[in-house]
Amino acid sequence: MAVRVRDPHLSDPDEHRQEIVRAAVDDMEARHDVFPDIVAVLYVHAPLRRPEQVAEALDTLLMHEVDQVVSTYKNRALHIRHGRSSGIKPINLAASRGLRLEREALFTANNAVHVFWRDMILVGTLTWNRSITP
Repeated sequence: MAVRVRDPHLSDPDEHRQEIVRAAVDDMEARHDVFPDIVAVLYVHAPLRRPEQVAEALDTLLMHEVDQVVSTYKNRALHIRHGRSSGIKPINLAASRGLRLEREALFTANNAVHVFWRDMILVGTLTWNRSITP
């Protein structure tokens, strides 16, 4: 398999991830006549990701009615936001008291695995406001 260098405009810092993935999938379909139903994006910055994690993401996509699956980790740090009137206030109040309540758990996407249906990039709907399962 030959290495394919992507178009320079896809390396612009303002280029959306969806356009980069769309270009790669379009190229794969055109050059190799492969038309996937599911696309898995595995980012290079996560070399310790295991095959079982990718398989679990694929299984989750197939078993649940979601558009995409992203790998996450539970972020137990104190998170704050602007208050309604002034100042800041904690989002996860218990963390401000040194407690860890499961109902206040916040999840952070770590971008190690991102699995989604091919149709999502066809119609331009690969966004975070869609149905996601961590």
